[in-house]
This record gives sequence, C-alpha cells and structure tokens, in this order.
Amino acid sequence: MPLRSVLLFLLCFSVSILPEVAHAEEAINLGRWDRDAIDSLQNKAAQTQDPRQKISIISAAFLNTPYAANTLIGSEQRAEQFVINLAGVDCFTLLDYVEALRRTSDFDQFTAELRRIRYRDAKVDFLTRNHLKKKKKKKKKKKKKKKRRRSN
Repeated sequence: MPLRSVLLFLLCFSVSILPEVAHAEEAINLGRWDRDAIDSLQNKAAQTQDPRQKISIISAAFLNTPYAANTLIGSEQRAEQFVINLAGVDCFTLLDYVEALRRTSDFDQFTAELRRIRYRDAKVDFLTRNHLKKKKKKKKKKKKKKKRRRSN
C-alpha cells in the first residue's frame, strides 16, 4: 500500500512554493483528528529524512478516511474560504494535506503551508487555486476556400 500512495502522490500532485499572504475566512473540520494527533503524526514522520517514507507514514494515517467530493468552498460567484476538512477527502485535498503535513512540524505550520500549496501566492481565492483547471481558448478553424475548376 505505501507504494500505491507514493505513486498516487507523484501522478496527481504538483506544488509551487510561494510566499504567504493575508488569510481569508476559514472552515476547519478536523474530523477524528485534533491538533495533538496531527502534531504526533508529524513527529512520527519526522523520524525519517526520506520524503517517500514520510509520505507513506502520513498517507497511511488517512486510510479509512471517507471520500468526500466538493469539500472546498468557493466559486466565481461565492467567496473562497480556506478549508481544512480531514473528515473526508478527494484526490486533490488528500494530496494537499499529505504534502503540507510532510513539509511541516506542527499544526500552525501545516495550515500556513497548506495555503501555499493550494493557492498561488498563498492568496485564498477561487481563481488562485493551484489545481483549478484553466479553460483553454478554442481556436477558430479557418475555412479553406476551395478553388472551383471551371470546365469549358
């Protein structure tokens, strides 16, 4: 199972390290976790310097965490909120949490790092989400004019 976790991480996740900015409204649901349990997990992961081992340790702690779609709050019409929802995760939020936990050693660092991972320039805004798909502009196809052959 640890190898699958590492592969999932490598396939789904890319992160930019960017400076932190002011915080938006927060929605935090730690589920079965508390700050001490998170700190304890980070301490356990800190016992190794190998990033793959850290990822395995941290992701194993999320086994049996229910899948939850649409846990992030915000849209073009609704103000973005900074969300931590450890009660349920999807592919992206799981990877956000695992990477933020891997890089930090306490809960406060975790929340700051999660902002940097999830949002460009750590600016909590729907349009700065790092995993938000950008719309591709459609190219207009130029119609080639067919030359008509005249028959005499």
